[in-house]
Amino acid sequence: EMGIIMKQKKTHQKRSTFSGKIGFVLSAAGASVGLGNIWKFPYLAYQGGGGVFLVVYILIVAVMAHPMVEMETAIGRHSASDTVTCFERINKKWGFVGWLANICTLLINMYYVVVGGWILKYAVQFMISGDFGDNVTVYYNNFISKPVEPLIWAGILLAFVSIMLLFGITNFVEKITKVIMPALFVLLIVCGVYACVSMDGAVEGLKYYLLPNPKDFSIKVFADAATQVLFSVGIGWGIYATLGANIPEKNNLKKDAILVSVCDTAAAIVAGFVVIPVAYGAGVDLQAGPRLLFEVMAGIFRSFPGGRVLGSFFFLAVIFAVVSSLITFLEIIF
Repeated sequence: EMGIIMKQKKTHQKRSTFSGKIGFVLSAAGASVGLGNIWKFPYLAYQGGGGVFLVVYILIVAVMAHPMVEMETAIGRHSASDTVTCFERINKKWGFVGWLANICTLLINMYYVVVGGWILKYAVQFMISGDFGDNVTVYYNNFISKPVEPLIWAGILLAFVSIMLLFGITNFVEKITKVIMPALFVLLIVCGVYACVSMDGAVEGLKYYLLPNPKDFSIKVFADAATQVLFSVGIGWGIYATLGANIPEKNNLKKDAILVSVCDTAAAIVAGFVVIPVAYGAGVDLQAGPRLLFEVMAGIFRSFPGGRVLGSFFFLAVIFAVVSSLITFLEIIF
């Protein structure tokens, strides 16, 4: 029995590839920060009453996301194996939970790749000309309504990620992402300040975003915030069980989970800081939905000094965040 225990410990140590707390937190943040924060959170917050949605979202992150990230990471570290096996090692009857996580991730990947293709299209359009016509909403609607072109962009993105995984060069993307994401946050803050200073109504939008009005609260707001936390933080997909399989024993899982949750939430809050004031100031319909990020960012970079360059950087940075997330998502399944 002692020999078996020692063998298991050696196996676990061999799988512990993260250098420490920072290595795990950066990898987990790279997997969780993506379309959920930068694309989906702003339009849900815009539709959901601004400040009320923000407060509810933060409370759910504190009460639900942080404990669940810690729990999933602990399960992964305990088993040091794939998503299915890690639940089977707790109880053989629980293997189906791992399969559910894999199926969930596969389905989300289909959705994620398509929207990622939209981001790639806008990045290329900014680099080519930065011209989105007289009406950015019309441009967006015309693009997504085409039966083939959006699928081509999604295919390009999926092929790129697959090649990275096939040839084992994912570290290249991860290293770039760790540099480019802080720069993206700085750009977003600059854009938000620029909008509040230069756009009529943007300050009112900032108040709408940061100051909660209890009258705006509803069951729908709560449900949207809760599901967005699950999507954005990445709970229940097998992300943290997979990453946890490689986490050192010395790591404090509670502190790591807090840092990951804070990083993910901060990314969403910063994205909302730009998109919502600009949308509010421009009089964008509250029901704008998925097009909001594309409409707002394509619009603001038109008036921004060096807008074409900054717009190219913004959408390219988001693409790197998307690719970094997709690399982890695909590793979970395969």
